[in-house]
Amino acid sequence: MLAQDGGQIRINLPFDFMAGSHYLPAGEYYARISHSPNLIRMDNVDGNHSLLVLAHSVQCQGPTDTASFVFHKYGDRYFLWRVLNYGSGMGEELPRSREEREQIADRHASKTVTVLASVR
Repeated sequence: MLAQDGGQIRINLPFDFMAGSHYLPAGEYYARISHSPNLIRMDNVDGNHSLLVLAHSVQCQGPTDTASFVFHKYGDRYFLWRVLNYGSGMGEELPRSREEREQIADRHASKTVTVLASVR
C-alpha cells in the first residue's frame, strides 16, 4: 500500500523543478521513499534523469487519500518540498535548497502546488 522502502510512486509533473540542489525537467517519474535512512529517489521513465536526496519524516494532519508531491512555487520556479504517502498520514520533507532560500530572501511571493500521484 505505501510507496516506501521499495514501493513506487508514479507521477507526471507538468513543470521543471528543483529537488534539493538537483534540477529536473518536466515529465513522468517513479519515486521511492526509504525511511532508514530518510531518502527520496526519483527516476524519470526514460531513464535520462534521476536523483537521490536526503529528507526527514513529517507527520501530516491525517491519512491521505492519495500519494502526492507538494511544491513551493516562486514565479515560474518550483521546488519540491514534500512527498506524502497514501493512507499513512506520513511523508518526507526536503530541506530548503540554497536557491529556494534566495527566493525567500528576495521576498518573492510563494504559493503551494500539490500534484497527485499513483502508487504502484
